[in-house]
Amino acid sequence: MIFMARYFYAHPADCFRNPARWMEEYPWIMQIIRGLACFCLWGGCFILGTVIAVQIFGLHGDRLAVALVSLSAIAAWFLLPKHPDASAEDKTDIEG
Repeated sequence: MIFMARYFYAHPADCFRNPARWMEEYPWIMQIIRGLACFCLWGGCFILGTVIAVQIFGLHGDRLAVALVSLSAIAAWFLLPKHPDASAEDKTDIEG
């Protein structure tokens, strides 16, 4: 799930090129897909952290939940791929 979310964040239109070509015309849809991919990345980090904490270390409680949410957000931040530069996304040819 983490790797899939990283791919969708970096390339939001790749999986929708054939069935929904109209989506490329609206850049705000790509931002929504990136936001959902970021949420999936955080969720994958949270699930992985929860499995390790509960199943392996036997930890439970409210403090653990707060720590897991925080650590998952930090892990998701570090796992986000770098934004492609704006010129790579611009598909128009500028002739000067």
